[in-house]
Amino acid sequence: MRTVVFLWLISAATLITPAGGASQNVAAGPGRIAGLVQDEEGKLLANVAITIRSEADSAIVTGALTGEDGRFRVEGLATGRYLLRVSLIGYLSRNSEVIELTTASASKDLGAIALAPQPVELGRLEATVERPAVVVEADRTIYNTKSMAVAETGTAIDVLRAVPELEVDVNDNVKLRGNQSVALHLNGRPAPIRGEQLANFLKQLPGNRIARVEVMPNPSARHDPEGMGGIVNLVLADDLDLGLSGSLSANASTRNRQYLYGRLNYQKGRVTLFTGMGVNTYENVSTTYDLRQNLIAQPLTMIEQNARSSNESFGWNGDWTVEVKVGERATVWSNAWMYSNGSDANGLIEYGILDEARAVRDRYDRDNVSDYSYGNYNFGLGFKQVFQPQKEEFTIDGRFSNGSNDSHNRFANLFHMLAGQPVELPIELTLNEIEAGSGDLSVQADYYRPLLAGKLELGYRAWKRDQDNDNLLRVFADPDAVDPREQRRSGYAYDEIFNSLYSTWGRTAGKFGVQVGVRAELSRTDFASRVGGASFDRAYNTLFPSLNVSYTLKPGRTLRLLYSKRISRPSAYYLDPYIPATDPLNVSIGNPDLRPSYTQSISMDFSWIGRRATLRLAPYYRSSTDVWERIRTVDTLGVATNRWENAASAKAYGSNVTVGLPPTGRLSGSVNFSAYHDERDGSNISSAYRRDAWMWSFGANVGVKVRPSLTTQVNAFHFPTQSILQGRASGYTYTSLSLRQQLWGTRGSVSLSINDPLNLYKYTSSTRDPTYIQNSRSSYESRVATLGFTFNFGKPPQQQSRRSAAEQTGETIRVR
Repeated sequence: MRTVVFLWLISAATLITPAGGASQNVAAGPGRIAGLVQDEEGKLLANVAITIRSEADSAIVTGALTGEDGRFRVEGLATGRYLLRVSLIGYLSRNSEVIELTTASASKDLGAIALAPQPVELGRLEATVERPAVVVEADRTIYNTKSMAVAETGTAIDVLRAVPELEVDVNDNVKLRGNQSVALHLNGRPAPIRGEQLANFLKQLPGNRIARVEVMPNPSARHDPEGMGGIVNLVLADDLDLGLSGSLSANASTRNRQYLYGRLNYQKGRVTLFTGMGVNTYENVSTTYDLRQNLIAQPLTMIEQNARSSNESFGWNGDWTVEVKVGERATVWSNAWMYSNGSDANGLIEYGILDEARAVRDRYDRDNVSDYSYGNYNFGLGFKQVFQPQKEEFTIDGRFSNGSNDSHNRFANLFHMLAGQPVELPIELTLNEIEAGSGDLSVQADYYRPLLAGKLELGYRAWKRDQDNDNLLRVFADPDAVDPREQRRSGYAYDEIFNSLYSTWGRTAGKFGVQVGVRAELSRTDFASRVGGASFDRAYNTLFPSLNVSYTLKPGRTLRLLYSKRISRPSAYYLDPYIPATDPLNVSIGNPDLRPSYTQSISMDFSWIGRRATLRLAPYYRSSTDVWERIRTVDTLGVATNRWENAASAKAYGSNVTVGLPPTGRLSGSVNFSAYHDERDGSNISSAYRRDAWMWSFGANVGVKVRPSLTTQVNAFHFPTQSILQGRASGYTYTSLSLRQQLWGTRGSVSLSINDPLNLYKYTSSTRDPTYIQNSRSSYESRVATLGFTFNFGKPPQQQSRRSAAEQTGETIRVR
């Protein structure tokens, strides 16, 4: 269980009062709330943050800090109903019952309030007090989606694009800090799907299912070390209520993209249940153009490809979480999430083989029709025993998932010209059938308790991941032929087994906080090809250390130093040396000698919270070995072969700067700027493969509260031209505009969003080596207008089920 120490500050200076414990009057009312704060041993606590909120809408009313004598006093309150919160770094926060001030009883003294120590991980820095848009913790930055209007109408991909630190490229790959791929987690566990399946899942997951996005560039040792760029954790919304509640959401867009989603929440006695299910449709159209010049053929030739494709899909997704309290401090829980998706794709590629003067030698069309089906079913079962709340706890959970990724592809080649002369030839037919599956099985146990004035966590995880693939390619001379002219079959079975033992220890002492950890991992992989009996197995035994250190310069000013070591493991597709090619001019083969890539990263982080804005400066340095690079070469026949190779090294250093506005006013949002220097050394592959360049990116999101119930939000991200190992890739710009109108208080909303309103999402690249030069461009019809509607029934959600340590509080403060 992750350990956390709260560093909670009030961002509006009008809410922070001088030492002495009295607040300024906030109204001409007769109300007064007072009390005294101490630790469990009776020691008086100074500079404790006291926040007063309205019970009706949770809006901040005022606040105070306790004086040296531990006392606070808030005066000038109007009669009404209030909630009070008490917070201090190193202690468990506490919330009060409803405090009702009336004319007859306008003064409340809460007496002595005891805070329990929480000497855990590093400090937490919140941008605002209530439901902050951005929270900076020891090893992560948390973005709450409640402030993102795009979450109401968009998908998970749209939500990730709205996060300032993240980059989502044209292929829906999520990247961070210098264009590094990240590992995606769901509710704190690695997603059991990767690659294209993961992108499809994110495109059909409704954005309003995500409660928050946690970005961890340097995760601690307790987390799985997969992903060179760190971890992005999607925390799904699991609200519950005392009784029955739920919601219904529906979206419709201009490009045949719609979804209908419903949720049901129930809690009574010892049982808690929340579940949901949805259906969706999706349509996408794209165009690409490639011109490749063969530099080693005599005479020189060029290959031109002009392609257009469309894709229509239908899918469903569902989830559940069930919790049963089986004792005073014991809970059994089960959760699951499932999704299935089927799609039909149609495409046409026009090929031209040109001579040096660009006269046409050969020309043919390649028509393709494909059916795809994806699916994954993930189930978990767990148990939690609390020996002493927030001091000694034990959890164990097991998880099983099963997935499939099947496709049936039909390619028809129609020749129009050969050797410069028109021809009439039969249509050549190619059929490709792929059946692929994956499975995951894991068990994880965590135990933590106090040790040496800090908190020690011990954990163990056993994980087995397997993949299998069967690939059949048949080529027929014409569509009526009974027997194929050519037939090739390939496939593989790939098993990975990991055993990890990890430990972290953290404590705070005054202004200092420290958390150290180490993860020992024993892993074994087994690859068996169905072609020729080829097989190999390898073992990787690695230590993954982590270090987080923080220092609070003064309230609202925190400096952190973070270090971690991570790994990227190649998937079976990257290793398979026998991949049948459906396009004889473009071939991909795996590399069975491909090694994992290791990355060591160190970063600093300075956070400053002011009354009107927040500032975050995060310089970093990252060094990687055996970096994967997709290398393309062209032979004398013009055939391009793509193969993954291990480049010697890659280094990057730079900084992120984020400026944010508190979401409590009419104007909110943030601006993120990143600049970094990227060095890539692939000289072990070819002396020509070296790159050294400066790059940058820019992102911003701005929200305006037009009225209390009407909000508008604009998101924009720009990534300029970048240097890659074999050439250059263009930049790209993505924007979105959203409006959200609350209805019936908080019971409903209607939203309108427009993705890429200026139709700027395009991509070009230029790659080369001694064998070829290729220029490419592509565009996606990403401009989409979406109208969404949400209705909530039952009581508003009042709490979350298994809250993270960052959200946990002590016992409720009783009001006498």
